[in-house]
Amino acid sequence: MDASRVIYIRHTLVSVFMKLTIAFLFFFECAYAQIDFSKEWAAIEHEYVDGNDSVKEISSFLLEDYDFSSILQYDYPSYDQQLSLPMNGIFGIRNEKIEIFFSEVNRSKNPREYEVKGKSNLKGTICNFSGKITLNKAVIYNKNKEVEYQRIVVIGTYNLKEDRSQKGSGIFKGGLKLVLFPTQRMDSQKISFNLGADVEEGAIKGFVGTWKGYGKENLKKCIFGFYRFPYEYAPHFDLGAGEQVIHLKYAKTWFDYSEKEWEAIYHRVRKDKDLDSIPNKDPYIYLFYDKYGIHTGEPTFRKKGKDKWYLKK
Repeated sequence: MDASRVIYIRHTLVSVFMKLTIAFLFFFECAYAQIDFSKEWAAIEHEYVDGNDSVKEISSFLLEDYDFSSILQYDYPSYDQQLSLPMNGIFGIRNEKIEIFFSEVNRSKNPREYEVKGKSNLKGTICNFSGKITLNKAVIYNKNKEVEYQRIVVIGTYNLKEDRSQKGSGIFKGGLKLVLFPTQRMDSQKISFNLGADVEEGAIKGFVGTWKGYGKENLKKCIFGFYRFPYEYAPHFDLGAGEQVIHLKYAKTWFDYSEKEWEAIYHRVRKDKDLDSIPNKDPYIYLFYDKYGIHTGEPTFRKKGKDKWYLKK
């Protein structure tokens, strides 16, 4: 057998081995990876406590007096009541992009419960849903400090049922967390929040849970929220420490690049080590050690002005 034939066989065997290894690792991850992180997300964390200051539960006071309808429906963090946009999220083990839009949020007779209507969009499959958000607990951190050091954390659950008659429908379930900033001490008569707070300050509206198709057995991971949603439950998806940086392997579908646009970006990453910018400058390539991602500038990430699927009847 000549040398070229031996080399060809060796390369073929190596290629087959690598493919089998990748397939095995993917199967192992699917079989044993944790799917539902809602309990971890709903835990009361002490990272907001400044020194030895106290944490106090204020559920009966806050959740029954304050109407959270607008915060749940509109664009918080960086709140704008005139702006109602879809929340971005990840779906399944492959971290596919999903968008969740709340068209209506209304407080029910039970002051801690909110009736929700909206739509989901997974790879162009759009489903209507309705359901309920329940706010279970609220705590204040650093209650004895000045108001600028205080944080309010609200924990709840959600159950959103898609229309059974629509293709690919199911049920979203999980935990909700809000991190809010009071504008005055909580012992005052009036309750109000700094709704213009941004994610860099620690503002959060995040949903962590699962989706299960009607008549199906398997749960799918589903995590969504405004701006920087709870990415910590999606290993290797987000590379950033400030704004979100989506790993290159997921970026194509996230940004709806055409094949031509993607080839140009991908080629540049592989060819050019000076990755401060690419010709269109928005978004730009981000280098994190030996990993590459797309740095999500807000206008491109939210894709304002593009197809407003969520407003169509």
